[in-house]
Amino acid sequence: MWKSIVGTWLNVRPSLIKSDPTTANEILRQPLFGNPSILSANGTPLGVSGRSEGCAFAHSGCSWVKDLWSPENKDWRGLSELGMSHHALNKTCRDIITASIPWCPDEHDSHIQVGDWIGNLTPGIGNPLDWVYHVLAHTHGKAEALEFQKLMLDGRIQATSQQVHTIPTANYRTVRVLHQEKPGATLKVARDPPTPGKKPLLY
Repeated sequence: MWKSIVGTWLNVRPSLIKSDPTTANEILRQPLFGNPSILSANGTPLGVSGRSEGCAFAHSGCSWVKDLWSPENKDWRGLSELGMSHHALNKTCRDIITASIPWCPDEHDSHIQVGDWIGNLTPGIGNPLDWVYHVLAHTHGKAEALEFQKLMLDGRIQATSQQVHTIPTANYRTVRVLHQEKPGATLKVARDPPTPGKKPLLY
């Protein structure tokens, strides 16, 4: 029943555009099955091609990329780590699934680009996201960025000034910041730096 429903859903959404994840966190949140970005060797999403490559993994609770990734080893988890038997079919299915995932979460951790928002995930003092930065330029492990400080318990942040700061990015990772034109307006992903002289957006 579910194969027909998911197959129909995939056929009725050709006008929707799925952007590729750009950060390790976005990669780890990707679903393994029915995902148009994760295709088997025959070009169909995992789990809806009529094959059973995902059944044992889905029954074991492995349905997201994060379930298969070991951040400690920076590699895909083996069957023992997943709590699965070393049955030949399980090994084959694991190989099919991991080979189908087109990204490596570890490779995206350090890919900071202009326009990214970044935070120090291992700060010496305070909460990791008390301070975040909007990257204006990035070269050789350093970024020129605008500094934002968290002001409210609900996560709102505000630019400390229009002064550009130079910071080392070794311990920084990308974070997602949303903005509103005004209270109650639709939240959107913030990509552009605040415009000097204009009424500041709510972040």
